[in-house]
Amino acid sequence: MYTARVSKTDPHAFPSLRAVLRDARYANTDLYLHVEPGHYTEPYALEISTRVMVVPVGGPGTVEISASAADSVFVVKGDRAALELYGVHVRGRQDAPGCPTILAEEGTRFKAVDSVFTSGAEIEVKGDGTEVVNCRFDGCGLFWKRGTGGFVRDAVFRGASLLFWRAVNPTVSSVRFSDYDRSAVIAAESSVTVTDCVMTATGPPDGASVFVKEGADVRFTDLSISDSPGAAVYATGEGTRIALDRLNLTGWKHTKVGVGVGPGAEICLTSSRIDAEGAASAVMSVKKGSATVRDVIVENTGKEGFLVMDGRLTGRGLVFRRLAKPGITAARSRIELSDVEFAGGLPDSETPASGFYLSDCRLEADGVRASDLNGTVLMTTTGGRATLTSVSTERVKYVVMAGEDSTVAVRGAQVGENWGTAFLAGENSTVTVHDARITENRGSAFSARKGGSLTAVDALVSGSEREACWADGGSLTLTSVTVSGATGPGAVAGQGGELTLEDTVIRDGNEAGVRVLDAESRAALLRSRITGNALAGVRAHPEAAVERQDTVLLDNGGEDRESVREERAEK
Repeated sequence: MYTARVSKTDPHAFPSLRAVLRDARYANTDLYLHVEPGHYTEPYALEISTRVMVVPVGGPGTVEISASAADSVFVVKGDRAALELYGVHVRGRQDAPGCPTILAEEGTRFKAVDSVFTSGAEIEVKGDGTEVVNCRFDGCGLFWKRGTGGFVRDAVFRGASLLFWRAVNPTVSSVRFSDYDRSAVIAAESSVTVTDCVMTATGPPDGASVFVKEGADVRFTDLSISDSPGAAVYATGEGTRIALDRLNLTGWKHTKVGVGVGPGAEICLTSSRIDAEGAASAVMSVKKGSATVRDVIVENTGKEGFLVMDGRLTGRGLVFRRLAKPGITAARSRIELSDVEFAGGLPDSETPASGFYLSDCRLEADGVRASDLNGTVLMTTTGGRATLTSVSTERVKYVVMAGEDSTVAVRGAQVGENWGTAFLAGENSTVTVHDARITENRGSAFSARKGGSLTAVDALVSGSEREACWADGGSLTLTSVTVSGATGPGAVAGQGGELTLEDTVIRDGNEAGVRVLDAESRAALLRSRITGNALAGVRAHPEAAVERQDTVLLDNGGEDRESVREERAEK
């Protein structure tokens, strides 16, 4: 390697970088260029065909290199070519969009340390082992086009982006992006690892700060995004995968979602926090893709939390706090979750805070907790199938509302201070509840409306402020259920409803034990006990069918059965 001095003032040195590179004495020679302070303007691109190191004598920031023509500043090509910049300021041309500020062709190497790149088109690197350390990109991005290995570390991008296309395993760490109206990071057909990345006010209103596509596999750790005009992250395309560990997302403003997953793409979101305050869109949208979440907290959702359409959502440890709409809204999708929490509504919201709102979906959820919701923990419609285990709720309006050909199975539920009906089977739906404990309920514990069927097995219902169980035009079966201390009747059948008690106890209520409101409704009391209620054991319409087998009616305030024509009980 030959060492040469370049100076604009010393007559004994080379006057420009071009003078050294074109000197026939150093053809095919590796060069170590010591450059005196100054701004070196080259007439057109400097061609690098050997290893060339450029080092300012005065330290970083004392040498600036540019081209006067609408051309690249450096073009690196050839099997031996390598360009290394140490503390150099390279200024590109804004009027030369087709000419990269630096072009490093395939088979070459590019290294930049403590350097600054401003204006002009992006730097385009195609070789293996690219190295960028402690550099600043101001209006001039870095396009990693092909190449294997290499890294970017401690870099700042202002009004500039980092793009990957067919790049194999480069790593990026400690990078900052800001003030850019296009995507800050784009990856296509690449595998990339990014650690410690901060983005502020990046991305277009109709795009995303991070855009992953065309089968790329990108892994982020410690990604922070704030004030994005559009979506924060979007992945799409068959085989595209993005992993986000410790994502911190706040303050996106546009109607685009915070995190989007398009057709064929997969996302894995872990140990992350998303604050949706002020956002006008869902936190995450999954459309014909799949998402896996683990240990994720979502707060202040003015719109839907997660929106899943024709996709799949799996995971554990998902928490929603301060909701204005459902935490999870899905259609024609499969959802498998464990350890899920929905807590509290958004202050001053005009829409109900809910948990799941599903249409034609398959849901399996274990360990569902909900509190302080003025909506429903689970609402299913249009042929949905849901299985919930280990459910715990406090101060919610509804626990389950099933409608329109839906089937819901619940095993293990603790319900306290419910504001409305706990479990409701709507039209053409089937609900089964095993091992439920429902206390201090303001509405019914179980209700089956016209066309619906609800079966409760091994349940304890105490302290209901109205009728505890209600066959409201539908079929309600209570097996091994104990109902105690209800303000209204223990169980009611009306509007043609069918009520069946099997091995069930209704006791110590402030009204009748069982009421049958009209001739079209019926009740079957099988191996049950109705005792200690303030009014009759059974109070029924005189034409109603009431079947009684091996059932004890004892110590009730009225007769065992009273026949009376009466209006439907108040709900």
